[in-house]
Amino acid sequence: MFDYQLIRSSRRKTLAIKVSPEGVEVRAPSWTSTAEINRFVAHRQQWVDKHLQRFARLPSRASFEKQYIEGALFQYLGQDYSLHIQQGPRHSVELRESQLQVTLNQRQCITEPEPVIQRLLQQWYRDQALAWLTPLSHQLAARVNRPVSNVKVRRTRSKWGHCTSRGELQYNWLIMAAPAEVIHYLVAHEVSHLVHHNHSAAFWQQVAQLCPDWKQQRDWLKAHGYQLQV
Repeated sequence: MFDYQLIRSSRRKTLAIKVSPEGVEVRAPSWTSTAEINRFVAHRQQWVDKHLQRFARLPSRASFEKQYIEGALFQYLGQDYSLHIQQGPRHSVELRESQLQVTLNQRQCITEPEPVIQRLLQQWYRDQALAWLTPLSHQLAARVNRPVSNVKVRRTRSKWGHCTSRGELQYNWLIMAAPAEVIHYLVAHEVSHLVHHNHSAAFWQQVAQLCPDWKQQRDWLKAHGYQLQV
C-alpha cells in the first residue's frame, strides 16, 4: 500500500485520488468512514502505482530549480529568456527581446543579490499573471454567461487552478512560464467550473467549447508542468 495524504471536506461528495510528483492525495467527504476510504484506495492500487512509477522516471524537481545569475534561462509564455542583471536608479524587471532584464537599485548596498533578484522576478511573474489571467477569465466567463467575483494568483504545490463556490478563480502564477495555448486551456478549465462543479462529461464538453484543443494542452501541462519554475 502506498502512503498518501488524506484531505476531508464537508463540501466534497465523492472520493478522489490525485497523484503528482509531490505524492498521493486522497480527498474524501468528511462523513466517509476509514473502512470505505481503505477499500477505495485498495481498488485503485494498480492505477496509483503506474503513475508513481512514471513520476519516478522523471528528472527530479530540484534539477529544474533556478539560479538567479547572469545568463540563467527563464521561461515566459513558453519562450526562453536569458537573465541579464544590471544596475540602475531603482529595482525593476523588463522583458527586452531575448532577455529578461533585472535592474538593481545602485544606491543600495546588496551583498547577496540572488535573493533580491528572485523576489523581483517572482513578483514580476505574479503581476504578469494577473494582467493576463484577469481579462481572459472575464472574457471566457462572459461566453458561458457566468460572473467572476474575483481573480487571484498564488503559488501552490500541486494545483494549477481552482474555482470556488463564490465564483472566485485562483491560479498558480507559475503557469506564466507555459505556452499561451496552455494558459488558455487552464482558464477555460476553471471558467467551465463556474457552470459545472465537477469533471463530468458535460464539464469537458464545456471546456471543449472554450478550448477546442484542450486535450493537447492538458497533456502538455501534465507532462511538463513540473518543469515550470521561477
